[in-house]
Amino acid sequence: MADFRKNLIQYCVKTTKYLFKILLLYLFLTVQYPFNIFADEKPLVKEIVVNKQDSVFRHTFYFDDNRNKVIENKFYMKDFTPYPVSRTEWIYQANNCISQREQKWNNADWSTTYLINAEFSGNVKALEKYILVVNNVEITEKTITYTYENSKIKSIVKYKGQIENNDVEERILYDYDDRQNIRLQQIIPGDVLQSDSILAFRYVYNLSGKTDSVIMFRIQQAVEYNEDLTTFVYDKNTGNLLCQTQKKWNDASARWDNLTKTEYLYDDSDKLVEEMYYFYNILFWIPNTKYEYIYDSNGKLGQKIMYQPIYRQWRKISTIEYSKIENGQPNLMESK
Repeated sequence: MADFRKNLIQYCVKTTKYLFKILLLYLFLTVQYPFNIFADEKPLVKEIVVNKQDSVFRHTFYFDDNRNKVIENKFYMKDFTPYPVSRTEWIYQANNCISQREQKWNNADWSTTYLINAEFSGNVKALEKYILVVNNVEITEKTITYTYENSKIKSIVKYKGQIENNDVEERILYDYDDRQNIRLQQIIPGDVLQSDSILAFRYVYNLSGKTDSVIMFRIQQAVEYNEDLTTFVYDKNTGNLLCQTQKKWNDASARWDNLTKTEYLYDDSDKLVEEMYYFYNILFWIPNTKYEYIYDSNGKLGQKIMYQPIYRQWRKISTIEYSKIENGQPNLMESK
């Protein structure tokens, strides 16, 4: 047991530095390639109740006729009485979100603390401004510009402050294959295109057009250095994602070493019923988290339960319940 704990600690230490890069990959894949691993179509939940130790928080949501979220309120619950904490508002024009305003409840009034303003060219986003508001004074912290080619995102440039300052913080460049699938993504720090260190992602697809693997590597002085590899396995009949494996490049042995993996299990109706997360420990895959999805008689998601192994037995850690069904969709999501 002591050796296992030691190996687990070493694993956590070694993998911490990869979390940010893995998050970048995850966010990009989620936006560009929404795999069929969702338990159910995301409903317009109008209320979320979060029980966090001795505290209870309540979130309420309001939507417009186009199913766009327009207001989110956050309350702190005490003796069943809601006390306002914060509020976020979204403003739309031609169904495009042109402004997001974050507010805090202060001295019995709402005060704006942050703004995100966007400009569109047609239906594609061209510019975003991130604005800190202090004592009603607006300070632009970051500006992001988007350029496109053949209706595909070609580059994203992030500036510190106003774009007029020309203080480039980061560039993200995209390259596509003949099928218009993204082939290469490069993240370049600073304002020099020939940076000494470029983080890059190379995408490979199977015959069905689904992502087969993604290699994350770093380019230094025109030399590529492997860092991480993510592979995907699908069901040949349904196309459902069955397994996603994360590997780390080992320079000493010149091979890919296992790091983490996630397995997905579906029922006969192709609904996701279980997610299992593992980390690799020397020679074996060790399960560390499991999610179970439970549906009602109408096939709607009713519960999402999180388990973790304690003394070699799965123990329930938390439950998300969906209730207050209206028009076939839940209005309340509660964490317990």
